Amino acid sequence: MAVIGDENASALPPSPSEKQRMVVKRHRFKQSQPLEQRLAQDTAQLREKAEALPPGGAREQIFRRITQNEAASDLCEMLRPPGLQPTNRS
Repeated sequence: MAVIGDENASALPPSPSEKQRMVVKRHRFKQSQPLEQRLAQDTAQLREKAEALPPGGAREQIFRRITQNEAASDLCEMLRPPGLQPTNRS
């Protein structure tokens, strides 16, 4: 009798040489603008794009993304410690 999730039950753990091949190097980069600024720019671009579209599904998806950006920006503001000014990296 098979149970969901049993397909990997008999698999052996990877050998040390396999583990070394499995290591993936992450490509990290430093953001040039703060998150709030990037969200504001994306929201402005989305608003322009939404204005050009006729009412419908595509336009509603853009408005959903605008709402998500605004919520993320509000969360950033709420999480900022009191008295701390946003960094200006221009």
